[in-house]
Amino acid sequence: MDSLNNNPAPATPDRLADFCRVFLSENRAQWPPDENSLATHFVEFFKLQFVERESLKRVCQDLNIKFSEGQLPKGMKGYNHCYNGERTIMIATDQFVPGASFEHTILHELRELMEYVFRDLGAETSTGAELEKRAEQFA
Repeated sequence: MDSLNNNPAPATPDRLADFCRVFLSENRAQWPPDENSLATHFVEFFKLQFVERESLKRVCQDLNIKFSEGQLPKGMKGYNHCYNGERTIMIATDQFVPGASFEHTILHELRELMEYVFRDLGAETSTGAELEKRAEQFA
């Protein structure tokens, strides 16, 4: 609440949910979507000129996703969670897994966070191992 006039504080826009809603409305007839199409729309929607480390960190910041880098269990490249309206991505600092770049891993985690939104919209695409495959294709 705003203590000066007792009005509720304005809600922070949820740009990830906005993207998912727009994409769903444009692609419902072909649901579930092709991951390449989803990735292309993501890059266009967020106006990413370069898909590189700093631009992806800025996207997380713009999407109100708490982003960090740190130690994760061996073999775990990234981690995400969505709870009570808060989204988090953590990327392993020791990204020495063949074929696993920082950029690939963060895109993978972003795709998994999108799935929470699609589920909330009643448009789940996959779960478990199938979601892992889709996140890899997206990245």
